[in-house]
Amino acid sequence: MQHLADDNQLAQVHLQAAVAHAILGEVKEAERHLDAVLALPVGDLLAMGHAAAAYIHAITGQEGVDWATGEPAEEETRRPVGRATPARGLTLRLMSAWSPEDPESFDALFTEAACVPAAAGDLRDLFVYALEWTEVIAGESVVPQLLVKTVSKALKEHGPKRQLTWDEQESIVADLINGIETLTEEEHEELYKQLDADHQMEVDEAVRNFANNAVGSDDWDR
Repeated sequence: MQHLADDNQLAQVHLQAAVAHAILGEVKEAERHLDAVLALPVGDLLAMGHAAAAYIHAITGQEGVDWATGEPAEEETRRPVGRATPARGLTLRLMSAWSPEDPESFDALFTEAACVPAAAGDLRDLFVYALEWTEVIAGESVVPQLLVKTVSKALKEHGPKRQLTWDEQESIVADLINGIETLTEEEHEELYKQLDADHQMEVDEAVRNFANNAVGSDDWDR
């Protein structure tokens, strides 16, 4: 059976390609790949925003206050990239929210911009900023493969996930039910979060029945 990549997968490949171009200093070519990213629906675009922010944070090492101006606090050899524009202001606020791990503030800022037509274009700057920093870091004798691995890791951890088919989710449900006694909490959670609401309810019911049988009562927790 031929596998066709969905829009999420294609967008992630485009961001990886954009980083690869930026490593070579081909920023204009890199930016052309961003159209596929910006075309995603808000929810998936937010996930891509998470990945871009995680990537920027990883390669720069900057924290909260450092993003006030966009200039790294300690490394004088670096220079702030980009320009002072309203879009860059939003980008720096997003990074300021991301670096101390404040996803709620990041999501609120990002979603607000995505839902306001006049500000939606400003979100592109977050991804442009990632490319500009890629060019700067690549010029510091950093191994190019390291930057590609870093963006790939950010996409794997934070990027939008492919919607599983019904059969794939049924298989996960079977694994979760059969593994009630053997799966670790982390393994269970990793599988469980891939399911839609209906399949999660099926797993919840199975876990509940298992607990009832183990205790010998249907109202042991009431």
